[in-house]
Amino acid sequence: MFRAGCSRIALLSFLLNLVTGIAYSQTSGLSVTTSEATAVSATSAELHGIINPGGSPAAAWFDWGTTTALGTRTDAQTFTDVTSTVTFAHSIRNLQPHTTYYFRAAGYRSGGVSALGDVRSFTTADAPATVSLTVTTGEATAITATAAELHGSINGGSPAAGWFEWGTTTGLGTRTDVQIFNSATSPMTFALSLRNLQSHTTYYFRAVGYGLGGTAPGEVRSFTTTSEITSTSAPSVATSEASAVTSNSAELRGIVNPGGSTISVWFEWGTTTSVPNQTNPQTAPPCPFKPISKWQSL
Repeated sequence: MFRAGCSRIALLSFLLNLVTGIAYSQTSGLSVTTSEATAVSATSAELHGIINPGGSPAAAWFDWGTTTALGTRTDAQTFTDVTSTVTFAHSIRNLQPHTTYYFRAAGYRSGGVSALGDVRSFTTADAPATVSLTVTTGEATAITATAAELHGSINGGSPAAGWFEWGTTTGLGTRTDVQIFNSATSPMTFALSLRNLQSHTTYYFRAVGYGLGGTAPGEVRSFTTTSEITSTSAPSVATSEASAVTSNSAELRGIVNPGGSTISVWFEWGTTTSVPNQTNPQTAPPCPFKPISKWQSL
């Protein structure tokens, strides 16, 4: 009777510790491992973990959320088989599609002993469209050597979000941030600027939309960045002092900034300010922001 009474007291103490949430303290007797998530869909996933109670009754759960700070906790599962390693799992529902979630397994046993597993992550899938949802990929605009603006539109299905997938092959591989639409008006247009691209390179892209029940992609389009950075500034010219002046010859000098375009330059000269004579034109290459010296001998 005395031993039975002690067992009930110990069990009551263990359950009380679980309810009151005594602070974590690590011990070598209790270990917890976070396993990979499985059955990941657009709105759900199954979390897995392993616990070694270390010789005492224990409980385990999962912490999870959309950042590494986690923030949400599943219900605790209790384990009375304290002599062997135990696997446990928990399904989480009502997740957002196209979203990365972070999670970890955690364990606790009587006496205030606890352990945490590593933080892992998974990304929910794009649900197949089950409603009439049409996504159109528009033409890219504002294309330069290092940037471009992508365009798309969504029609039907009360769209809620849109984004672009892009890359240097038709496999794409990179996704932009999701844009959320507060209105269900159709069609809905959206755009996004890409930066830090490679010059003289072909990029492929498509618009993707998410509406009631699923996701639908638009067609894949492409654009090619320009081969060099261009400038919209106007060319400028400055006349320098003549040099090598003799009784019957002189060397005329000037400085030109082409402003990003290939231009022709020449000198006009004469014995009056009307300068009626003109030298043969010379070509100045497109060197933006870099003045070029030119000269002509008479």
